[in-house]
Amino acid sequence: MAAPPRAAQALLWLCLPEQEWQTIPGDLEEEYLTTVLPRLGERGARWWYLRQAVHSAGPLLAMRCRQGALSRLLVFPLLVCVLPIAGFESAWSLLLTQIPLKADSLRGADYALISLALGLLGGFCGGFTMRAQREAASRDCAQLALLSLLFTPCVVLPFADRSPIWFPVCHVVLVPAGILLGGALAGWRSKLQRSE
Repeated sequence: MAAPPRAAQALLWLCLPEQEWQTIPGDLEEEYLTTVLPRLGERGARWWYLRQAVHSAGPLLAMRCRQGALSRLLVFPLLVCVLPIAGFESAWSLLLTQIPLKADSLRGADYALISLALGLLGGFCGGFTMRAQREAASRDCAQLALLSLLFTPCVVLPFADRSPIWFPVCHVVLVPAGILLGGALAGWRSKLQRSE
């Protein structure tokens, strides 16, 4: 029997509140197996399941926001993505205004490397802190990484005209990678502490 698409199941897992992890995906999978799969075939049923998950994601996240479940997750990307990157850009601009004839120059590789390192470090610290706060927070780290994919371009793109072309792309990749790496390290650390 054909199983539902894993990407759609993961999307539901990220969007659903903990108390609904079994019921809603279970009902959707039951409908998929008993009604949709025999009627549409494997390919059509997989598309149906994916559409159901994508259409449900927005309302589920909105419901979690209204319940206050995502407020911490919405603040964390701002702290992890916006503050280090925007703060460094402001400090760099101030520094360049103090040097004659350098106020409008393009950012060089030194700026890009320091900014990327700050983005990776900010993401790592955010993922590590979030995972260390709660035992079952791997889901929160995944949500934080997804949210940072939305926040990071908003922060980096205004500076894109003053930096190398690869700079915004690297930021969009490195911040979520840092979050996931920090979360994994915190999870590994807690497993080591429990085994001792």
